[in-house]
Amino acid sequence: MKRHLLRFWLQRFRTTPRHRNAGFTLIELLIVTIVGSLIMLALLALINELLLTDRNESVRLETNREMQIALDYMAEEVREASYIYTGHCLAAQNEGAPNEALSCNGADVRAIGNPGSGILPEAIASADDIPVLAFWKQHPLPEALRNQCRNNPLLQIDAIPVPCTIGSSYALVVYALSTENPGDIWRGGARIKRYMLTEFNAAGTARTPGYANPTLNNNNFDEWPYAPGVSVGGGNANAPVLVDFVDGTVDSDPSCPDGYSISPHPAALAAAGNVDNDLRSFYACISPPEAGRHQEAVIYLQGNIDGRVAGAFAPQDGALTVLQTRVMARGVFEAD
Repeated sequence: MKRHLLRFWLQRFRTTPRHRNAGFTLIELLIVTIVGSLIMLALLALINELLLTDRNESVRLETNREMQIALDYMAEEVREASYIYTGHCLAAQNEGAPNEALSCNGADVRAIGNPGSGILPEAIASADDIPVLAFWKQHPLPEALRNQCRNNPLLQIDAIPVPCTIGSSYALVVYALSTENPGDIWRGGARIKRYMLTEFNAAGTARTPGYANPTLNNNNFDEWPYAPGVSVGGGNANAPVLVDFVDGTVDSDPSCPDGYSISPHPAALAAAGNVDNDLRSFYACISPPEAGRHQEAVIYLQGNIDGRVAGAFAPQDGALTVLQTRVMARGVFEAD
């Protein structure tokens, strides 16, 4: 009897589970919730930082790519140049010329690159716009004019022969650095404009007002447009923008190779009242025009992503690497 009773109680204790308090306490739940929230916030912050970094890097790469495309475009056009104005010649300055060939101190030399000179359109030469690269190159005649030349090789317009034989004439191309921003339509600190003055209008029916052939009657390129009071208002006078987001911050220490002239000249910058005298985000170094030699241009361009993403960068933090290219003009300068 005792043995059966002992076995009964042993089996009862083996099969009867012990009751425990299941789950977490309120404090434990709060701690787990807080720790989980902190981990989640840290992960979200990390993801946000990675997304911002990726976006900023994409913006930098895209802006730098646009600067490179603009630089390549200008370089390709300068390569076609017959004559490139030095910074000294654009500003008609002798002071500080590295050699006599850059002095441009003749009595007939015109400061065509100085804002306010009244020669080039205000779209590229004003208080907010400063010419940097200016050169002459051969430009094809308009299609309508070429058709007329086929029927009349001795064609004249305004009693001046049309160059039907070669099928092209000299055109002046000017690239200017602009800080002008009417209506705040541009988001960058500065931009580059392109202006071209061709001999004939697009229809080929008339010569462009103010145009003068730079080689006619033994004239010199650096003395163009020859006659005092001449104003060039034709061509694409609105000067379309080539690229925006050029750096608008200043750099007071630009450099050029020995014997090259910097453009724009300090005198031209001083004449542009609304352009900082130390703004050098777009400038060029031009070799002197010497008889029998090709001119060279070293072009510098720096972009800035300030304004591309609202509130993301300060101007001084958005500056990109300075790009540069060296170009040799195909034309050979022939002195008179």
